[in-house]
Amino acid sequence: IFKDNHDFVTRHNDISNSTYSLSLNAFADLTHHEFKASRLGGFSASSAPLLMAKGQSVENVRGKVPDSVDWRKKGAVTNVKDQG
Repeated sequence: IFKDNHDFVTRHNDISNSTYSLSLNAFADLTHHEFKASRLGGFSASSAPLLMAKGQSVENVRGKVPDSVDWRKKGAVTNVKDQG
């Protein structure tokens, strides 16, 4: 896995017209799937259509929208995983 990620970084950095460069970090030994699972707290873009199917889209908002939302109470905030 590390070698695959290293090769990916090297291939990208060899592209002469790229506007950014990549480097290895503390997550270089994780697959893309493992990284997403460790960082997204179970949420994925593939769950968005399910929310919309349940009628929870922006277009279905009725009435007054609250000034603020405590996302912790809604279970949308995960524990701190990496401060550094």
